[in-house]
Amino acid sequence: MLNIKLQNLPPFAKLFVGMTTVLMLCVVLWSMYIFTIDKGFESAGGDDGMPAFYLPDDANQQEVDLFLAREKIHQLRLNAGLAHTHINGQTLLYFVLGFLFLFTSTKDKIKKYVYWLFGITVFVHTVGLTGAGFFSIFDDLLALSGVALLVIIPYMCFLIIIDLFKLSEPQHEQ
Repeated sequence: MLNIKLQNLPPFAKLFVGMTTVLMLCVVLWSMYIFTIDKGFESAGGDDGMPAFYLPDDANQQEVDLFLAREKIHQLRLNAGLAHTHINGQTLLYFVLGFLFLFTSTKDKIKKYVYWLFGITVFVHTVGLTGAGFFSIFDDLLALSGVALLVIIPYMCFLIIIDLFKLSEPQHEQ
């Protein structure tokens, strides 16, 4: 029987388990956020699906403002859904690669930095996706975090593959 307890893990392994857990909580929080947006959308009259050019010429400013507000809510809902999908997939990548990375011969300090960077980058990417198109800061967060993910993931894969094909040290019998 395996007798491994979380409290006995080395610091970098505790960090990995903690970040995975926090990212999973973010998955749940984003789904709650989507639900909140949907409920707010329903109370605002729902999506009538009418594009702006369908508004009558004599539409008053209040109708136009309401339509534009509905469009913004709809865009936010789409962004939040996309962000939720991404945080799900990226957390899965974090867990699988992080788990394999635990067993590499990479120095513990480097593992710690990679786990922190990867976990924070997934969160920042999710925030960027949620706000994309609303303010340029979200677009910038999305771009920077996307590039960071495209560096971190191959880096981890590279180190895992290197360790996988290293010749094992001969075992001495006692």
